[in-house]
Amino acid sequence: MSTVADAAYAHACAVLGPTEPAVEAAIVAVRRGGRVRSAVLGHARAEALRRVGEAAPADVDVEVGDDLSELARTLTFTRPALERAVVDLDTRHALDRAALGRATGLPPALAASKAAEVMLAWQRELDPVVLARLGPAACDELADLLTAAGVWRPPTAEDAVSGDAVFGDAVSGDGDADGDVGEQPDTGDAGDAAVGAARPTVADLLAVGPAVGAHVDGCAACRDRLRAMVSVRTLVGATPIATAPSAVRAAAATSRLRSSSPPPPLDDSPAPLRRWLTAAAVVAAAFVLAISGGLVVAARDRDTTTRVEALTKVPAAGAALDVAPSVVDVAPRSSVRLRNVSDAPVDWSALPDQPWLEVSPPRGRLAGGTTEEIVVSVRRTAPEGQVRAAVTFESADGSIAVVRVETTVSRNPDVAASAEGCAVTATVQDDNELAAVALHWFERVGTERVERQALMAEAAAEGAFAGSLPPTAASQEWWVTATDALGNTGRTPAQTLAAATC
Repeated sequence: MSTVADAAYAHACAVLGPTEPAVEAAIVAVRRGGRVRSAVLGHARAEALRRVGEAAPADVDVEVGDDLSELARTLTFTRPALERAVVDLDTRHALDRAALGRATGLPPALAASKAAEVMLAWQRELDPVVLARLGPAACDELADLLTAAGVWRPPTAEDAVSGDAVFGDAVSGDGDADGDVGEQPDTGDAGDAAVGAARPTVADLLAVGPAVGAHVDGCAACRDRLRAMVSVRTLVGATPIATAPSAVRAAAATSRLRSSSPPPPLDDSPAPLRRWLTAAAVVAAAFVLAISGGLVVAARDRDTTTRVEALTKVPAAGAALDVAPSVVDVAPRSSVRLRNVSDAPVDWSALPDQPWLEVSPPRGRLAGGTTEEIVVSVRRTAPEGQVRAAVTFESADGSIAVVRVETTVSRNPDVAASAEGCAVTATVQDDNELAAVALHWFERVGTERVERQALMAEAAAEGAFAGSLPPTAASQEWWVTATDALGNTGRTPAQTLAAATC
């Protein structure tokens, strides 16, 4: 039972921090959850949330060091405790969809919807804070923003001497100088963040976070950095599960033979679940009133009792839809299976949370017990780089099913070229910075055709490049390629230059 004890304690610490209330919450969880891991985690979640008032608030006045994982943990404690609980259950405990539903006390679809909702909120509000700590890289506008906020400054010679010039050395390898951090997730371009002696506090970074997020929305380069950067959710999800104190392990050992009790649902249960619980309470009250009104004798009849039980049994509203898989890599399109697990037909509609995400068909009707294949694809308007999004399927009865989309958008530059004599002009359009624009041609060497190329120079017009083909007495085939900073290459169709044109 040590793994159950460790899981209960780790989850309580994720909500409360490594405090005495976390130990007490874990002990209650293993006693109530018995030997079922998801039930233990559900009780740890409920008990930790009940004790939130006993935990100390996050210390946002502490100076931020080089460990991004530590910054991420501190940032999570500036969020509502319920969000910390959902993220921890969704990332660290290897729970499948059904087990996540049991641990949250919600139908699986609603639990997945809640996890997706928190994931997107953290990406929107916390990840820009980490980007602010990493620094501006090559973006002058972000550099000005961070400098004005006092959280970054260009490195100086003194910084190089003191060894404080480049932030990220401690997070891009296998740990910190003491070797006690462990392997860190890839942070993208942490080594670009030259911070000099600027050592902001967590509060400083939180203050500039919204401005950084607004800047990222309008800056393609920073948007790509943010997508490539490890998220706060991933950083805290990679935190190892610590060994529980002896008191928690002892409680787990004495509880191994106990039956499990179901944990209570999340306090802010979605509206469909609240409606179902309310309906159940109303029906139960009506049933009690009917008994008190003289139906006791009739209820003694077995057949009548069966009919009354059938009438008062409330189906799990909000759980008619199920979608699989729950996470897809759309490159550039993928399909999911939407299923109606109830016996009654449902009308459904798809709600992508990004305008560049397309769902086909966007709505429909599913008969009871049937499945339909839904295609999820990325439009041309999607930004390049690593992208994350979600599609929520809703039905008229309040059912919700969520698909998370995690993919990489890669698009070749658009290239066009024309020749006037031997002078070649090319125009290139691409959302990313261009690495090279090259003119290619075939040249006769004896009896062989040899491909040659030369880099083209930027012309006066934006996106225009110029180059020249060598004079030749024979016709020659030529084309232009353009490669962006992500390695995507576009090319023009091959054209033929007539002999002696130059």
